[in-house]
Amino acid sequence: MRTGSRPNNVALTFNALDTPTNQLRVLYPRERLRNFTVCHAALFQYSNAGQLVQSIEVNRVLGADHFYVYNLSVSNATDAVLHRYEKLGLLTVMQWQLPQDNVWYRGQNLAINDCVYRNRLVSRYVVIQDTDEFIVPGLHNNWGELIEHVVKNTSSAAGLSSPTIGSFSVETTFHCGKPNQTQWDDIKKDFPMTPDEEQFYRNHSLFAFLNHLRIKAVMHYNKYCKTIVRPELILFAGIHYTHAHRDSSTHTVVRRDLAIVHHYKDRFRPEMMDATILKFKNVMYPRLKAAFLEFPFL
Repeated sequence: MRTGSRPNNVALTFNALDTPTNQLRVLYPRERLRNFTVCHAALFQYSNAGQLVQSIEVNRVLGADHFYVYNLSVSNATDAVLHRYEKLGLLTVMQWQLPQDNVWYRGQNLAINDCVYRNRLVSRYVVIQDTDEFIVPGLHNNWGELIEHVVKNTSSAAGLSSPTIGSFSVETTFHCGKPNQTQWDDIKKDFPMTPDEEQFYRNHSLFAFLNHLRIKAVMHYNKYCKTIVRPELILFAGIHYTHAHRDSSTHTVVRRDLAIVHHYKDRFRPEMMDATILKFKNVMYPRLKAAFLEFPFL
């Protein structure tokens, strides 16, 4: 290469005389395009298009700027939703066709790490979660405020500088039931809603706004946690925690009063009420209503 020039592609061979069979494009640092990108693992036989709309719109309010979805197989309705958000520039769809018999759990870890690496120097943070999970701030209005608070307080308490915090682990609880009418009436005293709004949630089975009964237990770090990571500081991301960080970076566990993952699964017995997510509903409801008007088939 000439002095001062830069390569566009790079390839590896076992012998200097071999002809490369693959080439990788070199991505050079540039100004970051966004703050938060959500990475969803592979969608396999995914048919709940309404859940996908809920996931995208709720996460946009919480702070998401862009989404990555890895498509193994989805329904026609889900495909239409993906195309719509892709056209709006909010979502990137990666066609994820892998050998089914030879890759663990449909390449879930591969998809997550592909997403994290694609967002190096592009997105300040990457949020790793499924479409039935939400990282819900308890004291802040969005993820940006949450991370700023955690970085400031963790760094000063541990004598760390903010660049060393590579991943933020948020502990999980399971929302697994709907409140009865008496409980629902109590919820509406704290979070008033019109009959039309309530009916909208029910018509579209929007579990984030209906399933406010959960288990008491909160899953500890490394068990069902979800992470917000800084891509440049991650060597190997994982489903529930970061397996390896780069250099001297490390992780911190977010305090439960600051944020908790609401994971919506009906396989548990509900034990307590938690309607925290409804504090965002005055912003989320108009967005959801407008979004579903774009999809009359839902």
